Amino acid sequence: MYAVFEDGSRQYRVSEGDTVLVDFRDQEPGSRIEFTRVLLYQGADGLQIGQPTVAGMRMKGRYADCGKGFAQIGKRFGRHICGKCFLLHYDTEYKEDDADFEACMPIRKGSATDGIAVRELPGGRCVSLLHKGPYEQLGRSYARILTYVKDKGYHVIVPTREVYLKGPGMIFKGNPRNYLTEIQLLVENSQ
Repeated sequence: MYAVFEDGSRQYRVSEGDTVLVDFRDQEPGSRIEFTRVLLYQGADGLQIGQPTVAGMRMKGRYADCGKGFAQIGKRFGRHICGKCFLLHYDTEYKEDDADFEACMPIRKGSATDGIAVRELPGGRCVSLLHKGPYEQLGRSYARILTYVKDKGYHVIVPTREVYLKGPGMIFKGNPRNYLTEIQLLVENSQ
């Protein structure tokens, strides 16, 4: 079991019994602190995603165009960004040129501006798969996770998420074979 929580401008992955060094608090050393911004929890009931506050720019077009959305969000919310960028996919099937998606970044605070919406995403039960490799090979990972969802009798809740854990940087492209993308599907039991 583990959880990912946010405190200030940092995110922490912890397991039960871990000791965590956080920013200064006006409290006695060793005292208990409650963290309310839980972003993810892996327990006996499976994976649960929290409700992050995000800045998002909804777009239509090619997936490769998402960089323009990330750039605009980065310019507007730079110092308030507190996690990895990700896409929300509103289509229920792959579309090459007319995809409906939203470039998003988790933020600590901010308000909507210039075509960028700020809101809290819904959380819930999630199925997740970590893809290592180029973005062009994500199709195989989607086939695998969707087979798992079907075998378990789950229903996928749209939008789905792609979290970019490791990818091209702002300056250097990096090696696409080492890119890490987490596919997250919110699910519910089929009725």
